[in-house]
Amino acid sequence: MTTNRELRRMQIYQPAIDLSFFKLTQHTPRRSMMKYGFMRRSTHKFVRKLKDIVDSQRNREIVICADLNAKSPMWGASTTNENGEEFERFLAESGLVVLNENRGEPTFQTVNGASFIDATFARKLKLWWVETWGQSDHRPIRMEFSFEDEVETPKRDARFCVKRANWEKYTESLLESKNNIRATIAEHADDVNKIADAISDSIVKACNDAIPTSTGKYKQQAWWTGSLRIAKKKTERLRRRYVASMTEGGSSQSIEQARRMYRIQRRRYQKEIRTTKKESWQSFVTKVSSENVWGFPYKIGAGKVKQRQPLSSLRRQDGSMTQSWAEIAKELLDALVPDDSPRSDDRQQRRLRAKANAPSDGQDAADFTCREVWNAMQRNTSGKSPGADKVIPEALKNALAILPEITDLFNKCLASGKIPSAWKKGVVIPILKPEKDEVLAKSYRPICLLSLIGKSFERLIIDRAEGVIHRRNHESELQYGFKEGRSTEDAILKLRQLVEENDFNYALALPLDISGAFDNLWWPELMDILRKRSCPRNLFRLLIDYFAERKMSIVSSCAKPRSM
Repeated sequence: MTTNRELRRMQIYQPAIDLSFFKLTQHTPRRSMMKYGFMRRSTHKFVRKLKDIVDSQRNREIVICADLNAKSPMWGASTTNENGEEFERFLAESGLVVLNENRGEPTFQTVNGASFIDATFARKLKLWWVETWGQSDHRPIRMEFSFEDEVETPKRDARFCVKRANWEKYTESLLESKNNIRATIAEHADDVNKIADAISDSIVKACNDAIPTSTGKYKQQAWWTGSLRIAKKKTERLRRRYVASMTEGGSSQSIEQARRMYRIQRRRYQKEIRTTKKESWQSFVTKVSSENVWGFPYKIGAGKVKQRQPLSSLRRQDGSMTQSWAEIAKELLDALVPDDSPRSDDRQQRRLRAKANAPSDGQDAADFTCREVWNAMQRNTSGKSPGADKVIPEALKNALAILPEITDLFNKCLASGKIPSAWKKGVVIPILKPEKDEVLAKSYRPICLLSLIGKSFERLIIDRAEGVIHRRNHESELQYGFKEGRSTEDAILKLRQLVEENDFNYALALPLDISGAFDNLWWPELMDILRKRSCPRNLFRLLIDYFAERKMSIVSSCAKPRSM
């Protein structure tokens, strides 16, 4: 290995006989590390050791260079073998990417042929290139490192495994936290923020005490069985015997016999894997389809199951490209969650904005009952992703019977016209729309994760405002969107009816699509409409606070929440 003179120090470590790695530094210790492995053990054991080292170096930039003797299209091979699949799983778990640029230039070249058995994995690298010169069978690989300071990549949050929850222990933990909640209420009776934080913190603490979290490590495949485990060990044992017979100078007859036994066992093992996979998949499809015909198998067939892709650079309106994660986050939020700037208001908009916070003349709505709150909580779908407060739906449903303080908090919010700040914070997850250009911000659909406690409160507000929203003569009979009991099919049938009942020979339709109609709903005008409909005073006051100081963020160590 050769290095340039900008490197000031190289420390060599050897955690195992077949694994060495080098810590490269410039002027001061940095977060770059390079590892080189000589595979002298089984691929599974080698990958497991490699993963342990990568996990222990999460705060460093990792570069792994290895002669894998494994095939995968990810680093240039035309097919995949067992070793290749093992490394592919390792890459998926570790968050590393393959740097091999598929330029048709093999990394290994002899007079007998060429192959792509040398691979480079990293979290980030400036340049990777295979040189065509060199005296060795393995061609030289040139890499350029950048020692610029970068923000540490955050770990993915662990998720609660609800299936393994101990609900008795959860109840005990919540009961122990009641005194803290009551003390907070007594000390900060008028501060809904502190009370809401105390309740959500108690629920999350109870979850941590009683519900295991996922480790983020490799999960065993659903089709993997004990029989396959035994067959795998037998295959590996015969493979080691075959390799040993060649390296220890065995007779040609013993080598051929070992090779034949290994290949027979490998074919049996591969056939058993294929059979088990097929049976497992058929069992899964039968079970899921019987529960919901529009479930996972249907989504796969309809092409609705997409793998989340990492965000790439985005093209701005002026044609330039974003250069950092912070710029990507800002571009996405500007496009998907637009700001409401008063500077762009016309005369009528300025008038509406000026009286947006004027009080309503409606009568106050009644307090929320325990039954109403319970019904709102039950509408949180199990398995739904939590908001920034990490409160999961299953825990929230089980908390209400233990913490009636939740109902008291909702009524306190209604009376004071204040909504806790934590309920107004959203985590935006951008999802690429089908067949859209990934460099355009508008090609992404924003999924916003909000506090489930806050969403339950929103349902209560909507239920209370139903009479105002759907009061007679307050909505058009020709409205089909955002209206209970109406659908797209109803709109199509109405259009067909209008055409069939018309005596003219021609009909003209003018379809109108408003880009981001829901995202660009103007709140001051909405409040003006609610005021004209005599919205209950306490609900109206609550909605004014609901629309104020909301924050959206894209999760990243360098993307901070941006006020709306």
